[in-house]
Amino acid sequence: MDPIDQGIRYPPNRVRDALHRVLFGLVAAPGPSFQDWVLRHFFERLYRRPNPWSYEGSPYQYHKCGQALALIPQNAYGRVLEVGCGEGAFSERLLAERDVREFIGVDISTRAIVRAKSRCSRYENARFDADNIFSARLPAAFDLIVVCEVLYYLGGSAPDLAALLTPKLSLRGRLLLVHLWPEAGRLHRAFLASGDLSVLDELVDQGSVRPFCVSLLGRGP
Repeated sequence: MDPIDQGIRYPPNRVRDALHRVLFGLVAAPGPSFQDWVLRHFFERLYRRPNPWSYEGSPYQYHKCGQALALIPQNAYGRVLEVGCGEGAFSERLLAERDVREFIGVDISTRAIVRAKSRCSRYENARFDADNIFSARLPAAFDLIVVCEVLYYLGGSAPDLAALLTPKLSLRGRLLLVHLWPEAGRLHRAFLASGDLSVLDELVDQGSVRPFCVSLLGRGP
């Protein structure tokens, strides 16, 4: 499968990917204030141009979003949170294909949030906030939380995000994680370490040009 044909802007490259993870691990080491400063500047620069991840017009990204949506049960969701919503590409599909009463998208990039608001402006039940998820003011309980392609950038802070989000799930709430495979195996363990959540459903797509894993977590059936 040709990465160009699939509309992938960053084809697989083990050396580059490894250096990327090391870099953001070092960024997390000095503490949350420094990490926040670096991430804000990094993503604001990244979003100087629209669609930096090729979510629009990419068969690969469309397929990955579709696989993620397929694991979200066709339930009614009172409140949904998407962490790292970017320009709202996945948000828009989720709002169109699931019954959601209230949606909150959070991203550290102001530029991305401006575009997400525009993209999803027809959904009066959707709100988008430019904020660091660790400092965002969020309601107490969510029926669905989505964390897609975010944990790479947190370094050693991934367990802190798990500790923040897990208590915010309603009793029968669901947590959807989407990350590249096989790294997803390590990243998703941060949300399983406490023993409060377990894997309810999982899909590993190793046939894609950039293999990925979608995990649906919850407290029970």
